Amino acid sequence: MALRSGVDPNQVVEHLQGITCCPVWDGGTLVRSAEDAVSLVLKQHLSDGGTVQAIDKSVRTEQLGLFKSSDTEKPAISTTTGDKCVKCAGSL
Repeated sequence: MALRSGVDPNQVVEHLQGITCCPVWDGGTLVRSAEDAVSLVLKQHLSDGGTVQAIDKSVRTEQLGLFKSSDTEKPAISTTTGDKCVKCAGSL
Protein backbone atom coordinates (compact mmCIF):
# COMPACT_ATOMS: atom_id res chain seq x y z
CA MET A 1 0.00 0.00 0.00
CA ALA A 2 2.90 2.30 0.71
CA LEU A 3 4.30 1.80 -2.79
CA ARG A 4 0.88 2.48 -4.29
CA SER A 5 0.78 5.74 -2.35
CA GLY A 6 4.12 6.91 -3.70
CA VAL A 7 6.27 6.24 -0.62
CA ASP A 8 9.98 5.97 -1.43
CA PRO A 9 10.80 2.25 -1.85
CA ASN A 10 13.93 2.68 0.27
CA GLN A 11 11.74 3.78 3.18
CA VAL A 12 9.64 0.63 2.73
CA VAL A 13 12.81 -1.50 2.86
CA GLU A 14 13.99 0.35 5.96
CA HIS A 15 10.64 -0.10 7.69
CA LEU A 16 10.21 -3.83 6.93
CA GLN A 17 13.84 -4.93 7.27
CA GLY A 18 14.60 -6.94 10.37
CA ILE A 19 11.03 -7.74 11.47
CA THR A 20 11.34 -11.17 13.07
CA CYS A 21 8.80 -13.97 13.21
CA CYS A 22 9.49 -17.60 12.24
CA PRO A 23 12.99 -17.07 10.79
CA VAL A 24 14.29 -19.42 8.07
CA TRP A 25 17.45 -19.75 6.01
CA ASP A 26 17.16 -19.25 2.26
CA GLY A 27 20.31 -20.11 0.34
CA GLY A 28 22.56 -18.81 3.11
CA THR A 29 20.45 -15.72 3.81
CA LEU A 30 18.56 -15.41 7.07
CA VAL A 31 14.96 -14.40 6.33
CA ARG A 32 13.38 -13.34 9.61
CA SER A 33 9.74 -13.06 8.47
CA ALA A 34 7.49 -12.51 5.47
CA GLU A 35 7.96 -8.77 5.93
CA ASP A 36 11.73 -9.19 6.04
CA ALA A 37 11.53 -11.29 2.85
CA VAL A 38 9.67 -8.46 1.07
CA SER A 39 12.34 -5.98 2.17
CA LEU A 40 15.14 -8.29 0.99
CA VAL A 41 13.57 -8.77 -2.45
CA LEU A 42 12.74 -5.08 -2.85
CA LYS A 43 16.24 -4.08 -1.75
CA GLN A 44 17.79 -6.54 -4.24
CA HIS A 45 15.51 -5.28 -7.02
CA LEU A 46 16.48 -1.67 -6.33
CA SER A 47 20.20 -2.48 -6.13
CA ASP A 48 20.00 -4.26 -9.50
CA GLY A 49 18.86 -0.97 -11.04
CA GLY A 50 15.18 -1.84 -11.00
CA THR A 51 12.53 0.79 -10.51
CA VAL A 52 9.21 0.75 -8.76
CA GLN A 53 6.43 2.49 -10.64
CA ALA A 54 3.02 3.57 -9.45
CA ILE A 55 0.12 1.44 -10.63
CA ASP A 56 -2.26 3.12 -13.06
CA LYS A 57 -5.43 3.10 -10.96
CA SER A 58 -7.74 3.06 -13.98
CA VAL A 59 -6.14 -0.15 -15.26
CA ARG A 60 -6.28 -1.72 -11.80
CA THR A 61 -9.93 -0.71 -11.47
CA GLU A 62 -10.76 -2.42 -14.76
CA GLN A 63 -8.81 -5.53 -13.77
CA LEU A 64 -10.84 -5.80 -10.57
CA GLY A 65 -14.11 -5.41 -12.46
CA LEU A 66 -14.97 -2.20 -10.63
CA PHE A 67 -16.49 0.94 -12.02
CA LYS A 68 -15.12 4.44 -11.72
CA SER A 69 -17.10 6.88 -9.58
CA SER A 70 -18.07 8.80 -12.73
CA ASP A 71 -19.81 5.73 -14.19
CA THR A 72 -23.58 5.74 -13.94
CA GLU A 73 -23.87 1.97 -13.77
CA LYS A 74 -23.99 0.10 -10.50
CA PRO A 75 -20.75 -1.55 -9.34
CA ALA A 76 -20.38 -5.19 -10.26
CA ILE A 77 -21.23 -7.55 -7.45
CA SER A 78 -18.63 -10.22 -6.96
CA THR A 79 -19.75 -13.81 -7.26
CA THR A 80 -18.52 -16.73 -5.23
CA THR A 81 -17.00 -19.90 -6.60
CA GLY A 82 -19.29 -22.04 -4.51
CA ASP A 83 -16.31 -23.45 -2.64
CA LYS A 84 -16.13 -23.10 1.14
CA CYS A 85 -13.13 -22.23 3.30
CA VAL A 86 -11.95 -25.30 5.19
CA LYS A 87 -11.25 -23.23 8.32
CA CYS A 88 -14.29 -20.95 8.61
CA ALA A 89 -16.75 -22.37 6.05
CA GLY A 90 -17.01 -18.93 4.44
CA SER A 91 -17.73 -18.59 0.73
CA LEU A 92 -14.76 -18.22 -1.61
